[in-house]
Amino acid sequence: TSEVLKTVTRDVFPSGHTEIALLCIILAFKFKTPSRWVILVFGSGLIFSTVYLRYHYVIDVIAGALLAVVTLYTAEPVAKALRRFKERYV
Repeated sequence: TSEVLKTVTRDVFPSGHTEIALLCIILAFKFKTPSRWVILVFGSGLIFSTVYLRYHYVIDVIAGALLAVVTLYTAEPVAKALRRFKERYV
């Protein structure tokens, strides 16, 4: 089984590369970062290259994108809940 693990490179679900790249792109545009277009180009290239170079299947990239969206919309409520927990119990 260790020989199989050395040859198979498409075994990561979801794509964390996609998730982080999309979060960076979205936040760069949200906060109007001066380098947002550079981030868009390099982030898009990273996402495309993970499929082109066969590090991820397309479904991995789709799942990474969905995870980025979920993370974006749940980050603030989770942070608020953690702050309330800290105020009460720590």
